[in-house]
Amino acid sequence: MHVATESAKARMHMMKLRYTEEHWKQMAGIEEGKYLHLRLNNDSIDDGLEVVVKSSTTDKLRAERNAQQMAQLKLIEPYYYYKDTGIPDPEGRAEALFLFNTSPELWYKKIVLGQDITEMANQVVGQIQQGIPGAEAGAIQSPPITPSPQDTSNVATEPQGGQNIMQRAMGGIRNMLGV
Repeated sequence: MHVATESAKARMHMMKLRYTEEHWKQMAGIEEGKYLHLRLNNDSIDDGLEVVVKSSTTDKLRAERNAQQMAQLKLIEPYYYYKDTGIPDPEGRAEALFLFNTSPELWYKKIVLGQDITEMANQVVGQIQQGIPGAEAGAIQSPPITPSPQDTSNVATEPQGGQNIMQRAMGGIRNMLGV
């Protein structure tokens, strides 16, 4: 522990003296790196700065092991699995997995071919509008009339699919009872 503490102190001292703006950008991100570099160069950080040091090797191994065990038990979603195991771009990978499982065609177009989803959506909307008469001219489509207590002219005179549903329900009940 003492060696890790002294090593962290020496590293912090060297970072304060020798790190360039590019080092900080790489380590903390572009905006945060610019800010840290500016603060250190203007000597606006006191010399008594406290730094918390964690042992990352065992923490990473423990997080990976926990993520793998949770995945075997189906207790973790892909995003956190990727994050805990240190796999790069967890957001993109989780999205790709979701698309692959729910819509392989959309996955292929977005991930493999690199097409933009909004562009694909606009194409689909355009195709739908071409199939609707009057949609190109901007005609307003009125919604279907639904029955109300005041106007009962649109009430169905015969049951809609009732017999088929009843037959399936009765079949399910018979299967449950073993009749």
